[in-house]
Amino acid sequence: LHDGTSITLSGKTRIAAWNTESERHVELLEGQAFFEVAKNKDKPFYVKTGDTLIKVVGTQFDVNHSGGKVRVAVLEGVVNVSSIEANANAATEEAPVFLLTAGLQVTRSEGGKFSAVEKSNTTNFANWRNGQLVYSNARLRDVIDDVNRFSQHPISLHEKLHDVRVTIAFDVDQVESLPSLLSKLLPVKAVRDTSGKIFILPSSD
Repeated sequence: LHDGTSITLSGKTRIAAWNTESERHVELLEGQAFFEVAKNKDKPFYVKTGDTLIKVVGTQFDVNHSGGKVRVAVLEGVVNVSSIEANANAATEEAPVFLLTAGLQVTRSEGGKFSAVEKSNTTNFANWRNGQLVYSNARLRDVIDDVNRFSQHPISLHEKLHDVRVTIAFDVDQVESLPSLLSKLLPVKAVRDTSGKIFILPSSD
C-alpha cells in the first residue's frame, strides 16, 4: 500500500483498502491474507472481516476468513481483536476484546463465538506464502476450506468428516491430487460428479 504496508494474498482472496485523514482501513472480503503493517502511531490500521474488527499500529499478523470462521494469528507486535458489535456499543459484555501478542491466535466461529486465546504455529505463516500448506492435528474441514482457494475443482466434505484430525503437508500445486492422497491415508473415498466437483465421503457410505 502507499503507506509502506505489505499485504500477501492467498488464493481466491479479495480485499478493499481506503484511508481517511486519521485512519487506515482494509476489508478482507474473503480468503486469507498476511499483513505487514507500516508503523504509524498517529494513524491506526484497521482490518474488518465479516463481523470481526482488528486494530493495530504496526505489526505482522495473519487473517484467515473461510467457512464462516475467522482466525487471527500474530507473528510480531500487538493486535487488538474484537467484534463489530463491541465497537458499536462499548458496554456490550457479550462481545469480548482480545489483545494478542506474538505467537498467539484467536478464532471466531460461524456462530460468532470467540475461542480462548491459544498458541499459534507461526511457521505456517511463512509456509503458505511460499506455496506450501502444512497442518498438524488440524480439522479436515479447515484443510479443505484452504485447499478450495487453490483447487480448480471444488471439494465438498461430508459432514461426518468435518472434525477428523489430520497431519499433512503438500505444495499448493499438488492440491488437485489431495482427494486421492486422503483416500490412501483415511477411511474415505473421493467421488467426482459430471461438473467436476469432488465429494469426500466416508468409505462406508
